[in-house]
Amino acid sequence: MTATASLQSTALAATGPFHHAGRRVLVYDGPAQEVRLRTWMPRFPDPGPFIRIEGTERWLLPIPLPSTARIEYRLAVKRGGRWHEVDDPTNPPEASNPFGNNSVLTGQGYRAFSSPADGPPTASNVVEIRVTSAALGGRRHHHVYLPPGFKRGANLALVVIHDGRDFLEHAGIRPALDHLIISGSIRPLVAVLIDPWHRLAEYAASRDHATHIVHEILPHLQRRLGVYSATSIRALMGASLGAVASLATAWHYPRHFAGLGLLSGTFVHTLNDNWPDEIFRPIASFLETFGREPRVEGYSVYSSVGRYEGLTDFHRRLNPQLRAVGLKLRAVETWDGHHWGAWRDRLGECLQFLFPPRPPVSPTN
Repeated sequence: MTATASLQSTALAATGPFHHAGRRVLVYDGPAQEVRLRTWMPRFPDPGPFIRIEGTERWLLPIPLPSTARIEYRLAVKRGGRWHEVDDPTNPPEASNPFGNNSVLTGQGYRAFSSPADGPPTASNVVEIRVTSAALGGRRHHHVYLPPGFKRGANLALVVIHDGRDFLEHAGIRPALDHLIISGSIRPLVAVLIDPWHRLAEYAASRDHATHIVHEILPHLQRRLGVYSATSIRALMGASLGAVASLATAWHYPRHFAGLGLLSGTFVHTLNDNWPDEIFRPIASFLETFGREPRVEGYSVYSSVGRYEGLTDFHRRLNPQLRAVGLKLRAVETWDGHHWGAWRDRLGECLQFLFPPRPPVSPTN
């Protein structure tokens, strides 16, 4: 039997994506003039159009994937001369994002970071805080994760997480923190889950945003919730523009934090049609200044980026600058894209790097 015949024979019996000859194969059933894959990943190799099995309305697309790869996608189906974008009906959506759901395809060696969804409820809590901001204007609403066993006045680690609502809804940050803390994988911590009003402006290296965090949110946490944390166990974290805001806040106020979690940061240093001046000029200007005066010496920095997204080169340019100032850096590249599922998968590794469990106390004689 030829390779093509073997593929078609396997495909006719399949009910959804399957493995064949080291590749993942997508299946689409239905009348169409053409079927294509949509991934929104600039560096993902275009696998070309689906191939129809002759004499059927079944379409196939073999995709070579690295063992640990993960892609999110939808299908573009052409009927009557028009394109229609649909979920993969044989592979129900598995990943959510602020714009809807996507189907997910993974390599055979991929392992998701997950936290137990079942079992007894934990004693963690998420509360809302409202902070009047002179720096940004208005009364800002944020959320705070309080760990199991939280006690007012205790010196706990603290992480400020940008785009907090999306981390709650699309990256499972609360069960992830519950699992990591209860299992002893990280030290107990408080997470401040912040949300912007004007994301492009506030997250583009804005000093006013940094001032809101340091001089308005942190004092509010002490007054309202009795949250205290030593500078040595504080960190900032964010994805995409949230990573830029994290780095910029540390740069504006370097003595208030000691760690950074930078996930798929939009560290744009070259302005062009893809990265227009009117939007990204403040970031490029900040990075130019940062290159001359980093200010984050002594920090621990976790940096991750997907090889399939268009930000890989930006991280590869920034990481040597971070290493040059002698900080503790863990730089990771994954076979993934610019997705909340990708950032969820980095939570365990990132938080364990920034907040390792306390060393055991040696018994005294």
